[in-house]
Amino acid sequence: MKIIRIFSRLFVGALFIFSGFVKGVDPLGTAYKFSDYFEAFHLQFLGSLSLVLAIILCTLELIIGINLLLGIRMKITSWPLLILISAFTLITLKLAISNPVTDCGCFGDAVILTNWQTFYKNIILLLFTLIIFFQRDKFIPFYSPLKEWLLMFIFICGSVAFIMYNYNNLPILDFRPYNIGSNIPAEMIIPDGSPKDEYKFSFIYEKKGKKKEFTIENIPDSTWNWVETKQELLQKGYVPPIHDFSITTLGGTDITQNVLTDTNYVMLLVAYDLKKADKKSLLRVSDMTEKLDSLNCKVICLTSSTFDVIDNFLTINKPSYQICTADNITLKTIVRSNPGLLLLKKGIVIGKWHYRN
Repeated sequence: MKIIRIFSRLFVGALFIFSGFVKGVDPLGTAYKFSDYFEAFHLQFLGSLSLVLAIILCTLELIIGINLLLGIRMKITSWPLLILISAFTLITLKLAISNPVTDCGCFGDAVILTNWQTFYKNIILLLFTLIIFFQRDKFIPFYSPLKEWLLMFIFICGSVAFIMYNYNNLPILDFRPYNIGSNIPAEMIIPDGSPKDEYKFSFIYEKKGKKKEFTIENIPDSTWNWVETKQELLQKGYVPPIHDFSITTLGGTDITQNVLTDTNYVMLLVAYDLKKADKKSLLRVSDMTEKLDSLNCKVICLTSSTFDVIDNFLTINKPSYQICTADNITLKTIVRSNPGLLLLKKGIVIGKWHYRN
């Protein structure tokens, strides 16, 4: 039993550290995932707490993981561990059944799991957690109580500092498909022979006030009146890493290919929300535009703001760069900053900057 107890502590501890790290390296992405959960469970009023909850969760996972790995305060640590894993298991079961969010985000963008895979993972974790919890009195401390509390304080401060650094700058590790060196056109290609979405179609017809569902093989005769067609996704096809990158001018022209094939440098100023974007940074880029133009570097601002907001921004600020529109989620994925900069050449990401940098 001692070997199983030690293995459980090390295994769960390492997994919690990994989970906390990959979420803590991108706290804004974790906050977006919280927002997705709140929307899926009709709790949008909690949306303003997303970032705070993301920081708390990342810190908690890191501290629990470190405590388990080092055998610190095992009696205390086992309680939040059991509560978290139990809650995660119930939530992921709900997600697996109803599938309101396709990716749980338990490992950030580093490892993408389906909801059922996440649930099975949590079941395994729950088994090891129960071993740790019921054996919590048998773990022998490695340090004195004073040293343990001191280490916990240092780890908490270090975890929060690490998370806040990644929030105030770009993530030190970028697991998203728009990281430096990525070839955006190549990431958009669907290889030949890749599996496609498979659907099951059914048809609702009505006759004499009674509705009945039919398959495509047994469509009824003309005495039945068609009501609606239903489709059910049986198997998801291949989705390229980048599948929603599109740039449209305010006049409605798609210039995506022009940007991705430009042999000169293209600087994308990404500001998904012009209202919330740092105004000084937007103006600084506007001042830089003339210099960049002289270096054959085109500057384009990408936003998902409404046309009213864009018109108001143009009227007040009169920026020297072109403004185009793009998908809101895509812009949040490209750079974790509002605004942020993305430098491209022939569709390859050359550099990325947070507005603070």
